[in-house]
Amino acid sequence: MSPLLQPAIYLDASVIGEALHGDMRPRDRAALCRLAAMVGERVLRFYAPARIRGDIERTSTKYRERNPREYAALLVFHQAEAGWLTGEPIAAVDQRPDYISLKRLLGDETDAANLLQAKTAGVRDLVAAGSSPLLTRAGELETAVGLRVFRPADYLSRWSTQHRLPG
Repeated sequence: MSPLLQPAIYLDASVIGEALHGDMRPRDRAALCRLAAMVGERVLRFYAPARIRGDIERTSTKYRERNPREYAALLVFHQAEAGWLTGEPIAAVDQRPDYISLKRLLGDETDAANLLQAKTAGVRDLVAAGSSPLLTRAGELETAVGLRVFRPADYLSRWSTQHRLPG
């Protein structure tokens, strides 16, 4: 499938954090594994903050042994070449209304720049864990900049009703 035709998501750092700390709902853990498989099958593109790559690299041996399925899913994301956002501003980002709205809503320049880069690349859906401030600001994000926020299982459920899941 052409990358331009693939659906794309922004994977919030909270998803990886909760997966690594065991704080994620069981259905979201299963959905994270399925999302990783979809990325590996090139059915779905993802964008995520580059800083979480290091969290995956530093995963403890204990976690790897206890959660082999989840760790394998995290490795799929880690090994993906594309999709990692550095949070570096893009040209004239300070003047863009979407950036100004994102910065106001999130209170963080790096997160605002990452989300703007993802949106510019065609992302409309953000996948976030329960601990993410993105979930509490979901309505405002959709109204202000047209970005929708889902938990992993909720996104996957919505996606599967709009697209045919492979396999």
